[in-house]
Amino acid sequence: AVVLDADWLVSGASYEFSLLAENYLGIRSVAAHVMAKSSLPAPGVAIQGAELRSVYASDALTLSVDVALPNLACDTGCNLTLSSLAYEWSVQLRDDATGRFASAGFPPSKYYSPNPTLAKVAGGTLTAGLTYRFTVGVSVGDADDDDDDDGAVDPCTKLNNSDSALVFVAYDELVPIISGGASRVAGYGCDVVIDASSSYDPDALSGKIRYEWTCSSDLGVDDDGALLGGCPALNASVFEIGRAHV
Repeated sequence: AVVLDADWLVSGASYEFSLLAENYLGIRSVAAHVMAKSSLPAPGVAIQGAELRSVYASDALTLSVDVALPNLACDTGCNLTLSSLAYEWSVQLRDDATGRFASAGFPPSKYYSPNPTLAKVAGGTLTAGLTYRFTVGVSVGDADDDDDDDGAVDPCTKLNNSDSALVFVAYDELVPIISGGASRVAGYGCDVVIDASSSYDPDALSGKIRYEWTCSSDLGVDDDGALLGGCPALNASVFEIGRAHV
């Protein structure tokens, strides 16, 4: 971690910090962080975890924010406590064509948590292949009163800060299911039906699932390399093996 003295940063200016990380194989990766220096004390706000993270569409998502009260080096007339903090979460969706973010159209109920420091999204809410930006704004109010006795605006209302996290929603892996479990015994003289029609796509994408079977046998192969025991390979969700082949 790098600690910057408060006097080094100019109030009202914006700074961009870049990080280059390299491992012993010479593989490099770069990250950037933009920070604006406020002219007022501000609460510390940081969403836990990486700025960009990835989840599967079927996964539940929980974002947690760490907050610290501002360091008031002078008397601002504020009586600050953690209970005087107010939180507001919002969600935006990135347009891949322009790179710009716009409202995702999510009602607050889709990411509501009784604990205001958390945003919780149920699995299946986010759309695979898209990038969302979750932002939390934290504002400070006077714990005793919103206005001074003379009607002046409470100076604490200007003490606010925010942080954002990007969430890319990855496509879930297909779930192949063969009825009957991992192994079974077929009776002599009986046809065998192998059924994979219960396989599914967790993302519920349109289009059919393509099936490709392979088969091996402990009987080995003949001189021509063909499987002994007549093990077929069919590209379908269900196929039947005649009794003469097993």
